[in-house]
Amino acid sequence: MIPLFSNIGLQEIVLLLFFILPTLVVYFYCLFHAAINRNIPGWHRLLWFFVILSLPLLGSIAYWMIGRKATKVVA
Repeated sequence: MIPLFSNIGLQEIVLLLFFILPTLVVYFYCLFHAAINRNIPGWHRLLWFFVILSLPLLGSIAYWMIGRKATKVVA
């Protein structure tokens, strides 16, 4: 039986630790925060959720810069 990670090198480990894992952490944090942020109205929350899902890196950055501090709309 061949081990799963027998052919992984230093470059792959560096790529995984410094680029892929932080991107995934930010992605899932933004999804979680968009789902529970009470300052965003319902439809806007759903829109942010789909933006983050459809454009993972750009959607996360946009949410972090624009959507995170949205104020609640008073009707």
